[in-house]
Amino acid sequence: MKKIIIAVAAVPVLFWMVWISFPSSSLQTIIEDSVTEGPFSIEVQGLKKGLFYTVDIARLTLKDRQNEFVSFDTIYGRVNPFDLLLLRLDLSVRGHIRDGNISGHVTFTKSRINGGLHFFGIRLGDLQFLQRAGISGTGTLAGSFILKDNTGHFDFITKDADFEQAYFSGVRVPLNFFHTVSGALDIQDNAVHIAAISLEGKDMYARLKGTIRDAVMDMTMEFMPGESYAENPLVLAGLEPYRVSPGYYMIPVRGDLLKSF
Repeated sequence: MKKIIIAVAAVPVLFWMVWISFPSSSLQTIIEDSVTEGPFSIEVQGLKKGLFYTVDIARLTLKDRQNEFVSFDTIYGRVNPFDLLLLRLDLSVRGHIRDGNISGHVTFTKSRINGGLHFFGIRLGDLQFLQRAGISGTGTLAGSFILKDNTGHFDFITKDADFEQAYFSGVRVPLNFFHTVSGALDIQDNAVHIAAISLEGKDMYARLKGTIRDAVMDMTMEFMPGESYAENPLVLAGLEPYRVSPGYYMIPVRGDLLKSF
């Protein structure tokens, strides 16, 4: 019985010794090497180990071709010790994108990331990829992101958006009339597939669908202003070439995002 008690007591000591001997640089390498294909890379700054299988990361940045895509700040995570022995970093995390909050579970392995994140209160102006795509405005975003075998699914909604008017390849897209935006998209390899993104404003509705492949947009916006805007030149200026029928427009949204960036 005494030997059994000693063996049981030795288990947490053994796990603690493994954690103490595992260098912080190796944890950082596991995270950064989880993305090795395609245009994206991960940069980790300020990673510190806690006393027992916890980590703090000052900043984690997802980059595409050396440009910042999105950054996560003050990340705190708990590590699964059993997975760490297999050089797999299994983290329960919470953190921030500036003033917004994220939480969830992520597993980092060689050339692969799996997991899910929930987010809320993310300010649109803090999302670098929107700014670089030529989309500016204020408001907050909520939703979830699931990543499995390097394939992602993203759901989101904002109900308080205040966009500025946007231009894509010289075509005016009247984003400034919409305040509620919701949608879902799938990410696979170097392509983003947009089944539908719905945009709503006062007496106005639109749908955006299409694909972004290798950072090149090939999308269409179905734009449906209500009767109160039927003869409003402020809304319809420059859109006549895309009119399909009264109150219905098909606006092309195309161009190289990297050039817009």
